[in-house]
Amino acid sequence: MDRTTRRIVVRYAFAAVSVALTLPLKLLVIDDTLGTVPPYMLFLFPVILTAWCAGVGPGVLSVALNAAACAYVHHEPTRTLRIEDPREALLLAIFMAEGLLVCWLMGRLHRARVRAEEAKTAQETFLAMVGHELRVPLNPILIEASARLDDPATPPSLRPPFERIRRAAELEARLIDDLLDAVRLGRGRGSFRFQEVDAHEAVRQALEACRADWEARRQAVSVELEATAHRVRGDGGRLQQVVWNLVRNASKFSPEGGTIEVRSRDEPCGTMVIEVTDRGVGLDHGDRDAIFAPFAQAETTAGRFEGLGLGLAICRLIVDAHGGRLDVSSPGRGRGATFSLRLHTLDAAAAEPGSEAEAETEAGPGLDAPDRTPDPEPRPVGDPRRLVLVVDDDETTAQLLSELLGLDGYEVIVAHTVSGAMAAPLGRIGCVITDLDLPDGSGADLARRFRGHNDAPVIALSGYDPGGFDHEACDDAGFAARLVKPVDYPALQAALREAIDRAAPVGR
Repeated sequence: MDRTTRRIVVRYAFAAVSVALTLPLKLLVIDDTLGTVPPYMLFLFPVILTAWCAGVGPGVLSVALNAAACAYVHHEPTRTLRIEDPREALLLAIFMAEGLLVCWLMGRLHRARVRAEEAKTAQETFLAMVGHELRVPLNPILIEASARLDDPATPPSLRPPFERIRRAAELEARLIDDLLDAVRLGRGRGSFRFQEVDAHEAVRQALEACRADWEARRQAVSVELEATAHRVRGDGGRLQQVVWNLVRNASKFSPEGGTIEVRSRDEPCGTMVIEVTDRGVGLDHGDRDAIFAPFAQAETTAGRFEGLGLGLAICRLIVDAHGGRLDVSSPGRGRGATFSLRLHTLDAAAAEPGSEAEAETEAGPGLDAPDRTPDPEPRPVGDPRRLVLVVDDDETTAQLLSELLGLDGYEVIVAHTVSGAMAAPLGRIGCVITDLDLPDGSGADLARRFRGHNDAPVIALSGYDPGGFDHEACDDAGFAARLVKPVDYPALQAALREAIDRAAPVGR
């Protein structure tokens, strides 16, 4: 029996089972308590349940079976389907009419529900495709700008224009991410990977990620991480996203040269608080809830700021998914605001032993930059691990990556399809960089087929946001790294070096 036939049998069997369960209830319970009261309401419940769970067809069958059961056990003469009293026949006809009406209404409700789900799916697919198509042209822009800024040979006079191009591309990519995030999180379909996380580490990474924003505005950041229990169960990347949004929001609404304070502290009942305080435009009392609505920004005398007004709405949705709370307080307009993020901490025994409060205060813009690991020495040109296969259906991106990787000393083979990639000398490839969405397959398909010839690492690029990744397929493909377009070229360089360093010798 195939799956479709089995599903049909199960649906119609549901109707028979519902009647079989109702009959003993009528004979053993109802008759003893209510005597000869007509049991139509009792037999209407299995009709409703069947129509809701199994559909209209099984619901109609349930009406017929329950009507027969009523006639058999209730109407005189009992133990027969014959009804002699016209009034009882009328009551039974009314019961059947009500049952059929219920089935019809349930059918309409079911069709409306299916249409709504299809509309949601279509909207999500549309947004994912729009996001992909908007990211693809941003990719070569950001790669080129990042590469020129990273190149010591770039003249100083050209660095400011390239920096403006890079920041504009990053802002556009962030707006796309925010729009897709707001839709998915609002429907409870956000992508989360919960594990034990150090909230202080998430704060530090977020501060480093948005350093350029406050440095550009000559702002100072004071950091006092005093919570002694700061290990939480959550998605580290998502928590970093929340803090990043809050600090960037504080920077945006604070005057140039102002100060932003980031603090953490313990609260009773196993809770920690992370606070971000600015001395900026502040909030009226009526704006405190409104600013967390999608596409909302508080009105200010300076007018509307850049952005879609989705950042705080996304933050609250992420925090809600973590079982936490995000609030804002403000003394009033022009007097700054404090955003408070509350998270449940893990048991104190799970916290790192000997953890102490951390504190540092900035007198000038920025935080001390972490020590950077120096780039490894270039490998010899003859090293087979320097042969890179770039697979991307966007010719501009593929050509640009080929040129930049060539300048870094790699030999590059370019392909635009899975079949084109499989025609390359696969046994000699040191690493594959592939788009996930290709005309004749996917990057995951390519990775699996490539594994039959070579154990070299495969790096995935995608114009879809991380929430749109098929994580199971990507995990099965065994990608060494996954990067979202538009790709920051230094990040791709680092991922490529790390993947090659970790890889086994080329070939089998």
